[in-house]
Amino acid sequence: MPARPFAFDPECVARFEMENYQAYYRRRWGQLARATIGLMRAAFGFNRLDAVYAAYLVARAELAFAPFPHNDSPRAEAYMRRFYGLLKARHGVAIDVDQAARLDVRWWQVHRDHFASDDLGPLTEALVEWMAAVYRLDRERLRATARLRAYGIWCSDRWVRAGLPDHSPWLAQEARALTQSYRALRDAIRPPSVVEPLSFPEPHEPAPAVAGGVPTSGGSAFLDVSGDERAHA
Repeated sequence: MPARPFAFDPECVARFEMENYQAYYRRRWGQLARATIGLMRAAFGFNRLDAVYAAYLVARAELAFAPFPHNDSPRAEAYMRRFYGLLKARHGVAIDVDQAARLDVRWWQVHRDHFASDDLGPLTEALVEWMAAVYRLDRERLRATARLRAYGIWCSDRWVRAGLPDHSPWLAQEARALTQSYRALRDAIRPPSVVEPLSFPEPHEPAPAVAGGVPTSGGSAFLDVSGDERAHA
């Protein structure tokens, strides 16, 4: 985390994360590199040189993890240990590098195991554990940001299942969810005196499962999607 860890722009970080996802699934590697470098600078406050190196480490970890079904999780964790070591060295944060790397790669695996699943519980819990290790905060303070991020990732999964269209309501919902997730994260890690109210999506009854549905938390859906998009998901 940056020296002032709450001094990041949630909209900017969410935008770079979305660009990262889209470039990865479309296999646009140059675009992926640029998005990852931007994400490293926006989310962690790295200077340009460190951001390039951090993006390289994350990319190598992702490449080690990517093969399916036989990936190399230990190698992915090794690269992520170097990433968290860089973060610790540059910002002097109190972080268990081994634990952070292990839990980071673990949530990747949970996401893969539950890709596009309407049950957001496993991914939410994996994200909570990882962020609690990285930010050294109580798990409950991070549950809102984890839940919203899991929903944003689910929207990305549904966009992939829909065929990666350039224009999709899934992308609009992903952008909204990730932005709100990073607002919740910023509020969780900065002093209470500067926390702004968080606006959650308005809950409503989930659509029938036969229509594609949306994931639920406590029996309510987060956001709606069009019937046309569900038909292609």
